[in-house]
Amino acid sequence: MSEKRFEPLIMAFACAWSASSALLEAGKGGHTYPANVKVLKVMCNGSIDPTLFIQGFENGVDGFAVI
Repeated sequence: MSEKRFEPLIMAFACAWSASSALLEAGKGGHTYPANVKVLKVMCNGSIDPTLFIQGFENGVDGFAVI
């Protein structure tokens, strides 16, 4: 009997002015992040509507990263 390993679904909000360009450069350098991490580019982390976190949890997101 094989056990299925829990992999949390993570939604990452990446600032367009800093974090998203850093992620792009990391990708060019061959770095990757796990498939269970979904990155959403936002203009500014301060513009994230807090209700997005509630909606995410309601739709199966296990955690968030604001970078």
